[in-house]
Amino acid sequence: DYSTGNVDFKGSVHVLGNVISGFSVKATQNIEIEGLAENCYLEAGGSINIKGGIVGGKKGVVKSGKDITLLFAENCYIEAGSKVIVGDVLNSEIFAGDRILAVSGNGRVVGSKLCAKNIIEANIFGSPTDTKTYLEVGHEPKSMLKLKNLQLEQAKNKNILQEINQKLAVLEEQKQTNGLSQEKKALYDRLNFAITELRKRIEFMSAEIEELEAAMSFGASASITARKKAYPNVHIKINNNVYVCTDELICPIFYENEGEIKLGIYR
Repeated sequence: DYSTGNVDFKGSVHVLGNVISGFSVKATQNIEIEGLAENCYLEAGGSINIKGGIVGGKKGVVKSGKDITLLFAENCYIEAGSKVIVGDVLNSEIFAGDRILAVSGNGRVVGSKLCAKNIIEANIFGSPTDTKTYLEVGHEPKSMLKLKNLQLEQAKNKNILQEINQKLAVLEEQKQTNGLSQEKKALYDRLNFAITELRKRIEFMSAEIEELEAAMSFGASASITARKKAYPNVHIKINNNVYVCTDELICPIFYENEGEIKLGIYR
C-alpha cells in the first residue's frame, strides 16, 4: 500500500496484509499474500499464493512462472506457467501451461475465458442465466498466442513483399525502355535489397510456424470436466473442435475422439 510503495525484489515476497489498487509486487521467486489483492499487478518467477483471492476491477494482472493458487478470481487476468488452483471465477481470463482447477468452495466459472493445455475442471460452468463462458484446452496458451502472432506477421510480410514486387516491376519496365535516373536507380537497388531481406524473414518464420504447429499436434489428451453442472451457452473448444452447450448438462466430461468432441459422465 502507500506505506510500502511498489515492491520489486530478487527473491520471495510475503505480504502479511492486502495489496491495494494501483500497486505492484514483483519477485524473482515466490509471492505469498495473506489477504486480498485488488486491481494490482503481481508477477513472480516461481509460484503465487493469494489466500484472500483477487478483486481485479478489470485491471488486475497476476503472472507466474509456475503455479497460482487463490481463493477466488473476479475481473482479472491470470497467467501461470503450470497450473491454477482457484475457487469461483467471475468475468476473468485465466491461462495455464498445464491445468486449471476451480473445485474448491462453490467452484463456479461464470462469464470467463479459461485456456489450458491439458485439463480444465470446475464444479459448475456457466449460470442459470446462460452467461457466455469460454473453455479451451489442447494447446499450450503461450504457444497458441505465439503462433497467431507469427501468422499475422507472416501475412503482413507477404503483403509488403507483393507491394514491393509491383513497384519493382514498374521500375524494371522503365529500366528496359528509357533507363533509370540516378534517384530511381538508388530506389531500384533499395527495393531489391528489401525483397531479399523479406524473403529471408518469410522463410525463417515459415520454418518457425511449421515447428510450432508440429509440436502442438503432439499434445497430450485434453479434457474439460464439470463435476456438478454445465449450463447452456458454455463454449467448449478442444484443439480445433468446438462444442456449444444448448442444454443443462449434469456432471459432463468433454473430450476429443476421432476429430469430434464427445461427452462422458464424471463420477
